[in-house]
Amino acid sequence: MFSVGVHRDGLRQAITHYKYLGDDRLARFLAGSLASYVDERAAWFEEFDVLTSVPSYRGVGARRRWDPVGTITTVMAARLGGRWDVVPDLVSKSCETPAMTGLTWSERQAVAQGPLRKALAVADTGQVGGSRILVVDDVFTDGSTLREVALTLLGAGAAEVAGLVLARRAWTASPPGVTLTFGR
Repeated sequence: MFSVGVHRDGLRQAITHYKYLGDDRLARFLAGSLASYVDERAAWFEEFDVLTSVPSYRGVGARRRWDPVGTITTVMAARLGGRWDVVPDLVSKSCETPAMTGLTWSERQAVAQGPLRKALAVADTGQVGGSRILVVDDVFTDGSTLREVALTLLGAGAAEVAGLVLARRAWTASPPGVTLTFGR
C-alpha cells in the first residue's frame, strides 16, 4: 500500500469537501497529488499494467450519483500520459453497502467481509488475468476495503494487486476499537 499523505489538516479537508460536499474542483488537485507521488517514485510503479479504482455504487439507492475515486483515477491517469491501461470500473459494486465512516474496527471488518465482499465483482476477467493492478482509493483507514477489492481481483486472476491512496490514517499501536494485550 502506497500513501501520498496522512489524513489530517488540509488533505483531510480537501478529501472531505470533494467527496462529501461535491466540490469537484478539487478532483484536479487530488489527482495531481497522486500523479506527482507516482512520478517522483516511478520505479516503484513501473511493474503495474492496469490502474483502477475502488468502486462506488451509483444505482438506485446510492449515497452518491458520481464516482469520486474513479474521477480522480481518470484525471490522474491522463496526467501520467498513458502509462497504464486505465479501467476505473474494473471492479463493480452491485449495491450500496453500509458506510464505514465512524465504525469501530470490528464493525468495519464485519461490513467488509459481509455486504462489501458480496457486492464486489469483476465482469470481464479477461482484463484482469495475469495483470499487475494498482488500485486507487481516497482514504486508507484499516485496509478492509482495499483488501476486499484485492481479493476480488486476485480471485479473477490478477497476478498482483497493490493500493495507492491519497491519505492514510495516522498509525497507532493497534487498530481502532481493538486493544492489544501481551503476556498471560
